[in-house]
Amino acid sequence: MTSTLQRLSGGVAVEADNVGLSFWCGQTGCSLDDTKHWPPEALATPIGLRTAIQVEQCLEMGLAHQSEGRVCIDYADFADIHSLNLELTRAWTEWSPFLLQIDRTSDIGRRDFRYQYRFRLGANEVPLERLGYYVRRLNAEVIYHLDDALEARNVADGQHEGQRGDRPHARLRH
Repeated sequence: MTSTLQRLSGGVAVEADNVGLSFWCGQTGCSLDDTKHWPPEALATPIGLRTAIQVEQCLEMGLAHQSEGRVCIDYADFADIHSLNLELTRAWTEWSPFLLQIDRTSDIGRRDFRYQYRFRLGANEVPLERLGYYVRRLNAEVIYHLDDALEARNVADGQHEGQRGDRPHARLRH
């Protein structure tokens, strides 16, 4: 599953999927690996110029890679990007207002023991569409991003699909 977070001038798109964030350009002859090759229309806007510079910086630092004409950033690299004060992964989304509730089924040590994850807003469980670091309320257009601590837990746990998960206790670590 893929969700478009933003379309910049010049045909540049920002998309999220189950693996990470990707940037691609629909114009022929356009390459996003170097700011010099970005469409002039994208570079003419402040958000486009900032995105181009930060994409290039991530590539230079090994926090992004090229794949099939796209520049891709894996969710596992988001915390490092944030520690460098780059807003590339959060520029088009809002902070998630949802609380994570962790529950369990069965008792620890038993074969059928699992963690259960739910997102809540106040006292109510909120059905969310989960796409890695990003969530969206069902039937809503606003996309939210999770905090680094929650995303680090999900990267370590291998969970990047759906908002609920049932995982064995041995795979969830702090």
